[in-house]
Amino acid sequence: VTDETKDTLRNEILKRIKKTQYNQQTNVTYTIPINKLPMLDFISNTNVTYGGTYNWTHSPVFDTQKGVHKDTLGNIITNSQSVKWSGQLSMVTLYNKVPYLKRVNQNVKNPGVDPKKKKPTDSKEPTDSTKKKKVDFDMMQHVARLVMSLKTVSINYSTTEGTVLPGYAKDVQLFGMDEHFAGPTFGFTVGSQNDIRHQAETSGWLIKSTVLNVPYQRTRNEDLKIRANVEPIKDLKIDLTASRTRSLIKSQLYRWSETDQKYIYDPAVVSGAFNMSFFTLRTSFQSGDQVFQKFLDARSIISGRLGEQNQNSNAVIDGYSKGYNRTSQDVLIPAFLAAYSGKDAGHVTLNGFPTIPKPNWRATYDGLSKKEKIKKHFKSITLANGYTSTYSIGGFTHNPLHHKDYDGFTDVFEEVSSIKNNPNFIPENLISTVTISEQWSPFLKIDVTLMNSLAFNIEYKKDRTLALGLSARTITEVAGREIVGGTGYRIKNVKLGNNIKIKGKPIKSDVNLNLNLSFRKNQTTIRKIDEEVSQPTGGTNVISVKASADYIINERITIKAFYERILNIPVISTSFRTTNTNAGISLRLTLSN
Repeated sequence: VTDETKDTLRNEILKRIKKTQYNQQTNVTYTIPINKLPMLDFISNTNVTYGGTYNWTHSPVFDTQKGVHKDTLGNIITNSQSVKWSGQLSMVTLYNKVPYLKRVNQNVKNPGVDPKKKKPTDSKEPTDSTKKKKVDFDMMQHVARLVMSLKTVSINYSTTEGTVLPGYAKDVQLFGMDEHFAGPTFGFTVGSQNDIRHQAETSGWLIKSTVLNVPYQRTRNEDLKIRANVEPIKDLKIDLTASRTRSLIKSQLYRWSETDQKYIYDPAVVSGAFNMSFFTLRTSFQSGDQVFQKFLDARSIISGRLGEQNQNSNAVIDGYSKGYNRTSQDVLIPAFLAAYSGKDAGHVTLNGFPTIPKPNWRATYDGLSKKEKIKKHFKSITLANGYTSTYSIGGFTHNPLHHKDYDGFTDVFEEVSSIKNNPNFIPENLISTVTISEQWSPFLKIDVTLMNSLAFNIEYKKDRTLALGLSARTITEVAGREIVGGTGYRIKNVKLGNNIKIKGKPIKSDVNLNLNLSFRKNQTTIRKIDEEVSQPTGGTNVISVKASADYIINERITIKAFYERILNIPVISTSFRTTNTNAGISLRLTLSN
């Protein structure tokens, strides 16, 4: 085989090979040295991370009658850009900059006196004034520890953006660009979100297809997470969390027009979702009918506030501002937030996308078992409380008919109105459902372990989900309450008998016994906004019994006997009672090391 033949063969092979996909990533992390400053050394882990991705996907191909591969819709290029900011505050380091607080943190008995200074010796009995000062010092320590309750704070904020550009006509070579480094831009290949469509059109980077059916897309996701650790008293630990996420997707079809000899674009479709930690504690234990009435009353107040801001609303009709009647989406959402968060309708935000997330928490206290009179009988006692509440919009779409005038408010009314003589202004976003979800998980839980290894626990849980349906104009409330109790005991060194042996040794292990009982009550109520009535539509009482016994034969074999019985008792006559029973013996064999 000659060299010329080798070159011909190699060129023919390379000619027939088609690239189908190309991927590249760019990652950069920078640590901000803010903790190097003397007064800011309590700030740590201040990092900024940049991540960029680029993807080139070959266009679809098909075989013509002549057997020739032909591109149809052009290639697709996508990229993404992720920027993450993180930081942590060590509040103990900040407190220790104050000498007195530092000595309190070091458990110095008398933090008011500098331990470096030599104390004079005195054999006299302490006077009344000395005893009083000691009590004052103890009180000062408690106050100081309360002031220093906040221990750590961590903040993480990230934005992720992406672009999808179909109809790309160029090939991919070095660094994701074509052979002449013309397209796409270098910034696009490392994650830049600058719009390159105009440059791509004028530079000939796009295929001139009249049937292009893949939309151009822009996405953006924002994610904020805040976490704090609080210890107001010894052995009481509280974890506070707050979060807020929002996502947006903009899609737009485009194609080449032979008539206009240019690219034409269809109207853009903008959609998204929203989720935020919320706070509904004020109404958590109030009657659902009572809170619903507050929601109904709040509508006129919200309407009045909106009418005052919008100059296009220049009248009041039946107690509601013009363009903001009692069925308006812009009225119902703030009224919903005000009523179920327990806030005054005259001060609640009018924005359906609140800015500041509210704190949720998880608290535990295990100090009781450390008391002298208690620790003689109890190995551990733990109290727990947890609260979580979220406000979410599962999906929304930008209304193409909405537009704002010079003062930032709309003057476009809906064509068909459910309220005579007072049509609503068209909202900026079309939202079908907003939801508030609240869980006390648990409201209170007590875990106790005795010195003889007998353990038992009891907890009370409570939850509710509130869904505001803006199309049907209803509030669906699903409320649940549950009491759970359990006990456990370990029988040590139980033998299976002298005749059953492994490797010549009789089997001896602990038996773990567990028994759990629970009673849960669920109720579903639909509250109709237009009719201003509430109607229970469903509910179930659930009784559950679970018992089990575990025996570990060795590190690889575990045998378990179990019994479960769940009884569902409906609270409405149209449903039937059901019972599920599950019992048996399971053998678990672990083969991995």
